Amino acid sequence: METPLVFESAGFQLVGMLHRPEQTPAIQNPAVLFLHGFTGQKTEAHRLFVKTARALARAGFIALRFDFRGSGDSGGEFEQATVSGWRHDARVALDYLLSQPGVDASRVGVVGLSMGGAVACHLAAGEPRVCSLALWSAVANGADVVGVVGSPDSLEHLAKHGWADRMGNKVSAQFVKEFEAMRPAGDLKRSRCPVFIAHGTADETVPVAQADLFEAAARAKQGRLVEKLIVPFANHTYANIALEARLIKATVAWFQRTL
Repeated sequence: METPLVFESAGFQLVGMLHRPEQTPAIQNPAVLFLHGFTGQKTEAHRLFVKTARALARAGFIALRFDFRGSGDSGGEFEQATVSGWRHDARVALDYLLSQPGVDASRVGVVGLSMGGAVACHLAAGEPRVCSLALWSAVANGADVVGVVGSPDSLEHLAKHGWADRMGNKVSAQFVKEFEAMRPAGDLKRSRCPVFIAHGTADETVPVAQADLFEAAARAKQGRLVEKLIVPFANHTYANIALEARLIKATVAWFQRTL
């Protein structure tokens, strides 16, 4: 069962979709929150988030995927988005998911794609209610990949005019400044939950070496359960039917194991 929903974060209307198991649910079900990437939205490329949320629902999970402020169907303009604003939206979305009937607050995970993975690490660092993480093609160090938020020409435009053009999205100087300062691998060190790290060898946006930074940070916490999946030939969003299926299967299995 899939239900559209709307909730508010700092005056912005956020639009999401809640997935529930079709079969008679348990009294309390594990749940997963989805955090999309920079210039992404709650469906993600080739409906990757939709397919994964549905697979989780079939496995007995409740799942929430939503659009950050300025993205998808949510309120605001993209130029109003900031890293700190998205972090706030993630906390609000977590609270909203936990308020849903049937959600077991002791079994809640987060999937983060690309910049969504960076936000997920920050969320887990300060939020003990996050019990398991899945980081897909995630940014481990903002300074390493600041070009993701703008080409060299657009970043030059940013310096002159205060905003950059990223694939038709107006990116504010504040967003770029906060993105460059992100240290998600450091955030991950401060969390305690199990971590699943997935990355494609053909990622054209975030280098696969970022996965190694996450793994080192995760394993710095003694006794933490860590799993890394490097997917040969996969691009940033695993845009291949077989590779996508491998990622989804591994992610569902991860949450079945850790929640």
